[in-house]
Amino acid sequence: MINMRSLITMLFFLLASFIAEAQVNVPPPIVFGEIPKEDIDMKSYEPDPSAAAVVLCNYGTVEPTDRVYMFKYKYHKRIKLLKKEGYDYSNISIHYKHLWDLDEIENIEAQVKLTSGSLIKLKKKDIHHEKLDDVWSVVKFIFPKLEPGCIIEYKYEVTVFEMGNIRQWYFQDDIPVKSSEFRINLPLTLQYTYFLQGVSGLQKTDFSSRHTIYEGNGMRCDILTNRFIFKNVPAFKPEAFIASVNDCLIKIRFQLSELQFAFSSYGVNNTWQEFKNMMLKAPWFGEQFDTLKNSAMAASEISPNVDGAPKSRERAEFYYWHIANNIRWNQDYSFMMERMVPLDTIYQERRGSSGELNLLLLALLRHDGFEANPVLVSTRSNGRPYVNFPLRDQFNHVMVQVNFDSTAIFMDATDPLRLPGFPDLEALNGQGLLMKHDTAYWIPILPPADGTDFFKYEAALSENGDLQGRLKSTYKGYNSLLERQRYTKEVEDKHWEERLTKKFPTLVIDAIWHGNPKLVSNVFYDSLYFHATEAAQANGDFLYI
Repeated sequence: MINMRSLITMLFFLLASFIAEAQVNVPPPIVFGEIPKEDIDMKSYEPDPSAAAVVLCNYGTVEPTDRVYMFKYKYHKRIKLLKKEGYDYSNISIHYKHLWDLDEIENIEAQVKLTSGSLIKLKKKDIHHEKLDDVWSVVKFIFPKLEPGCIIEYKYEVTVFEMGNIRQWYFQDDIPVKSSEFRINLPLTLQYTYFLQGVSGLQKTDFSSRHTIYEGNGMRCDILTNRFIFKNVPAFKPEAFIASVNDCLIKIRFQLSELQFAFSSYGVNNTWQEFKNMMLKAPWFGEQFDTLKNSAMAASEISPNVDGAPKSRERAEFYYWHIANNIRWNQDYSFMMERMVPLDTIYQERRGSSGELNLLLLALLRHDGFEANPVLVSTRSNGRPYVNFPLRDQFNHVMVQVNFDSTAIFMDATDPLRLPGFPDLEALNGQGLLMKHDTAYWIPILPPADGTDFFKYEAALSENGDLQGRLKSTYKGYNSLLERQRYTKEVEDKHWEERLTKKFPTLVIDAIWHGNPKLVSNVFYDSLYFHATEAAQANGDFLYI
């Protein structure tokens, strides 16, 4: 039986030392500091004269490194700022994972070319690293002395831990893109399936640049440089009712699909069943909730509270509420462990990602004998799921499905104000991948049916047009959750002021009564007392509101 992880590890050791010597035959489309005269002289972008800025070139490459599962990406971007309205594109933020140095960012260079021809290079003190949380950091820099017609450019390299995956590349932006190119320099041993979303501006997909970087002792290593080139890509214009920009942007994504050797080849996660098998054996996923030792401490502290209780929904919900109320979600969506630590560490630290919280919940439920399984999700902002091929990088969240005698419910323990059975709103993206020991398949993710609101107005209008009254509101389902969240996160009357005073400028809120927002229920009530002067105008025997 071939161990796929060991096989990939061996490949990296054998090939990575030769990759560094590989030379791409085709020169890059952009060289730092060498700006064509036509770009310098550009006053407006001809395909889109209204554009405030245009991406002159966005260029990226990827190749393996001499460390197992590590890939090096090189990025280079050049932007022409045509109008002052385009200055926002000079505020650059580059996110990376600082945890365990999983991402290593280096060789950052940035400069701005003014219309006078002078060049301003950013110094190290102008480039700031900021830690966002336990996992993520960001590099920020702002270009100085901007003016209409100036050109900014920056480049950097980042080495990342990818487990054989390649990051997706976006050819489109919310400003026009004159040229975008992505190159993959990989040994022919690693075969990738790629998925191209959108073809507007497609110039070239080239797979012909092949060269040998090592030959001898009965072994030969060939590198194939894949080039994907788009020209004159229009700016993306958001439209109403688009759930995610990611569903619409022109981009390409990749999945490792095969390992090829001289006399054999091995498929890599080409079916959902293979993908499920890999995930359930992974130390950052299946091993976490199927191995008792990873959550033994949490189970020993929580389980005594339910000893003797029948195996019921109420017993399962006890675990849910314990996680939701005692472990704080760090606002990161994930479908696996963000750190290679046991689930007990998350329990001790009382903080974790969505994946870490829900995998801990899954472990506790399984250890107590419940039929519980993970459901992998691509959130709404992440984009709709691709169900026809097992793309691992499309997932960014996981929930738990718990089965009882005749029903099954979702549990998503990231918010103590949300009832069991109510997925995170971001998870309501149509479908999720349910993974059991013996199978994996897609299931619908739907909100509970009851989500009706009721509003009752009682008001009195005086002869001079003054209005005084009360508004009684009843919220059900997700709207009950949203209203309780507003009361816990905002000043009590802030959201009501935004709702009413824009339409009725003279309206004054006198008092607000509401239920306890932390008393979680499917129904929530509040009442608003208000008055407004000159809410109506008298004209003879009539009042006009």
